[in-house]
Formats: sequence, structure tokens, C-alpha cells
Amino acid sequence: MSYSLAVGKQPTLRANIVAVDNQRNLGIAFFSAFGYASNMDGICKELNLRSKDICFGSHYYSTNPGGRYETIVSRLHNSDYAHLVAFKKDRCYTDERANEEIMEGYVFIDSEENIPYLDTFTASIETDEEIPQQLIDGFYDKLYKLSPLPVIKEWSSYLIHQLEAYNMLVPLKVTSSDPNHKMYVFAFNVKVRDLQQLITQGLANDRIEISHDHNGVSETMRNVEGLDSYLASFRDVLARRIQNSFVPHFIPGQDEYSPMLEELVEYETYKGKLSLYDAQKDVVQATCNALGKQKATFIIGEMGVGR
Repeated sequence: MSYSLAVGKQPTLRANIVAVDNQRNLGIAFFSAFGYASNMDGICKELNLRSKDICFGSHYYSTNPGGRYETIVSRLHNSDYAHLVAFKKDRCYTDERANEEIMEGYVFIDSEENIPYLDTFTASIETDEEIPQQLIDGFYDKLYKLSPLPVIKEWSSYLIHQLEAYNMLVPLKVTSSDPNHKMYVFAFNVKVRDLQQLITQGLANDRIEISHDHNGVSETMRNVEGLDSYLASFRDVLARRIQNSFVPHFIPGQDEYSPMLEELVEYETYKGKLSLYDAQKDVVQATCNALGKQKATFIIGEMGVGR
């Protein structure tokens, strides 16, 4: 058994696994589907454009704000068909209107059997039931990569219960054509300010701790001597923080030009009035992307600013 799934006006795919949320406007977080290999490039392109619809189960889900999906396509051997896996990218972004830094991540868990705790995932911060290691590992891996705040893995159970209780960590509905294959998908969306408050409260109430030795410092901090030593010890965390704070509006060689820009450039080239270099097209597309999110932007072309 398979399910119909269509992206924009592209030909319909046959999906075997789809993870979706109908209540919190998260849309489709993951799908696995099959279709003609010749259609896959167009489907992947539309999947990452703005204002496109993904139709599944008589429901329509928007691709906004665009550029949200990672796609993996594999051609089936000796066949005209290909397999497409698409899943939403994790991100740490700034809500310009609220001036809030927000982390959004997705945890995917594959299992050969049902996991009772995950099957009955409900908000209860006082439960004594042990959280499965698969959820702890997946959650901490995503939070560690996204969070600008230092987070210790031993805090994972506490944070999972807290985010669950405040509806910041939610399970998604997974539809699968294989009854022997179990997949769990969880989404978390939390403001950095709220995460800081939860950690502060947990430390104040002794729900979590920084070190088992309350009279000393951690081994890492004990070995830090001066700024150079600090930078050497925490370079990975600092690099992620800088990278998450600056997300380009267009990445040359990775992001796609909009169909409208391609048509305009082709028309102007044909008319012989204007022919853009790739670097100029990159600037135009980045500017369009920026203006789609904000009212104004700056184009700076001085030496040293990069491409």
C-alpha cells in the first residue's frame, strides 16, 4: 500500500512514509516516496520554493518560507524510477518581529518494534517512567548543534519533560505503508530565552546540576588558562554560534535561482540588452530573498566583502 503525494504542479509521487502535523502548523516534516526519475529534479526544486503546496491525504501544506527541505534522491537499479527522501532542516533563526532567537529541530527515530513510551507520549513532567535512550540521544544531538547556550547531556531528560509539558516538544503523526517498520518523529520549537529560563529554574530547584562536585569546577574549565586556551577549548561551540547567527540569503552553488529571475535573465540576454555574470545573478537573487522577508536591504560591493 502507498499514498499519493504531490508537490506543486509536479507529477504525483507514491509515498510509503509521511510524518505530518495538522494541529500546530508544522506541516510535513518528512516523507519517503517513489516516482519517475525524470521528475525528481523538478520536484526537489519546487519543494524548496516559496508558496508551493504539498498535497497529502486531501490536505495542503505550504512550503513557506522556502529552502526548508534537505532532499536525497537515489535511482532504482535498472529502472526508470527513483526514491526521494525529503526532511525539514533544523535551524536557529531570529524572529524579526518579536526580536526572538528561536531553535527548531526534528528528531527521527527508526525502530524494529514499538516503543511504549513514545507511543503514549503525553505531557507529564512528574512521570517516573524512564525516557528511551533513542529520544535522549536524538534530542541532545540536535539541541547541542542548535543551542547558543551550553547544554549538558545529563539535562536531556529534564529538558524533554519540560518542553513536552509546555508543548514545545511534540510528536508528529507518522503514516507508513509497512506495519513492520516503526518510525517516530518529534519536533521542538523553543525560544533561546525560554530555554535559558528552564535551565536556570532547573539549577535553582536542584532538578539538574552542572557538576557532581559542587565545590569545584569542571575538568575543562580547570585547564583553561587565558583567552587563547578558552578559544581552543570552545572553538566548535563558538563557530556554531557565529554560523547560526548569520544565515546567508543565498548560497551560490547550493541554492537555486528563482524561475522568474531565470526567465528575466534569459529574455534580456536574448534581446542583447543585458547579460549577467553568475556573481551578479547571486546578488540579485540574494536581494530578492531578503526583500521577501524584510522591507529594505543593503548591497555592498566594496573590496573585501566576498563574492
